[in-house]
Amino acid sequence: MRFVMRVLYCLDTRQPVIDLPNEQPFATGSGSHDYVCGRCGNVLFARLELPNPPKVTVICGKCRTLNGMAFREATSKLVSQ
Repeated sequence: MRFVMRVLYCLDTRQPVIDLPNEQPFATGSGSHDYVCGRCGNVLFARLELPNPPKVTVICGKCRTLNGMAFREATSKLVSQ
């Protein structure tokens, strides 16, 4: 399953920041979840087992877009109500 990350327009300094130096994924696991850049579609995390990863900001190594994972928490809250 592929999750498109939310594009951020400003840097939230309360979250950890991962600045990718190139187009390779930051982490590769053996799960079934891929997290891709919201603008260019570059894979930022490949095959993770975490359906709800921790809140981090990832700077894409391909297009330099700020991507946030905060959308997963908001989506799960909407579903549970």
